[in-house]
Amino acid sequence: MSTEIWNPDRVTERHEGAEAAAFARDLLMEATGADDITTAKEMVMGRPAIGQRPEPSVAVQFRVPKSWKPQIDQDAAKQGMTLSEYLRSLVVAAHREPQAA
Repeated sequence: MSTEIWNPDRVTERHEGAEAAAFARDLLMEATGADDITTAKEMVMGRPAIGQRPEPSVAVQFRVPKSWKPQIDQDAAKQGMTLSEYLRSLVVAAHREPQAA
């Protein structure tokens, strides 16, 4: 693990979509030195404050061709994420702050 926190040479790099999510995960893993993404997130995020409640979530379902599913599962596993975490990360990468309807 590198002890360098800020590398100005990396500032000019541009990443989008899944590539941006993967790059951010790599930076998080490097910065925390954690062995897995869940531990890294816990190290950075910490516990929610007592009494703080997360926003309620809703289920979003969509279909993909059957042949896509193994690759999507494999991509999620490579990132150390559940399928839901992985798909959410792709949405967040594409829409940093989804706009209310």
